[in-house]
Amino acid sequence: WIETVPIRDASSSTRNSVHPA
Repeated sequence: WIETVPIRDASSSTRNSVHPA
């Protein structure tokens, strides 16, 4: 789920996957 919906769920998915800060 981290490298699956990084741009689609850039609302909160990316924050918890790519940008946890």
